[in-house]
Amino acid sequence: MKHLVKFLNKNKGVIHVGANGAEEAPAYESHNLDVIWIEPILERFKVCVKKLKSNFPKQRIINYLVSDQDHQLHDFYIADNNGASSSILEPAEHKITYPHILFSNVIKMKSLSLDSIIKTEGVDKNHYTNLVMDTQGSELLILKGAINYLDTCETIILEAANFEAYKGCPKVIDFDFFLSKHGFKKTEESCFNAWEGDRKYYDILYMR
Repeated sequence: MKHLVKFLNKNKGVIHVGANGAEEAPAYESHNLDVIWIEPILERFKVCVKKLKSNFPKQRIINYLVSDQDHQLHDFYIADNNGASSSILEPAEHKITYPHILFSNVIKMKSLSLDSIIKTEGVDKNHYTNLVMDTQGSELLILKGAINYLDTCETIILEAANFEAYKGCPKVIDFDFFLSKHGFKKTEESCFNAWEGDRKYYDILYMR
């Protein structure tokens, strides 16, 4: 996903849902971007707090699980790769493509919609007009809970699969259809991983 950062609006901020270790922080800093990271796993959130506070003063992180509904209780499947593959969706073919990654812990977590988080945190949606998501299959749910934000959003970057990595996860075509109804067009799609059976993962850029 790092190679897509160059397409972000350089004068506007970024909302990045699914921080994990805030790996893209240096790339965002190189473009002098304000960033709000959102991370649900408390342990990863604390890692990011320390990292960003020490090195990236224009970036901050908040601790929420983002979905389409407010105060909805979810099973959250915690992956053993420092949480990077964790999801509110149960792993399916992910077990085939990444058999070494285990999901041995399932916790209950409540979600908020992105629209509600923006309101609660006082985020200026006219400034933070770039949305980046890496949430392991729940990206379409997040978009459905961000209808107000999508009115001012200009650029969306996300990961998507063409197979059922997680149970019920959306495919690339589902994002194309949904976002086209909100004025977005897919401008770049690049495969970054592939397996037997034509299973592929893509980084995708949508722009208004």
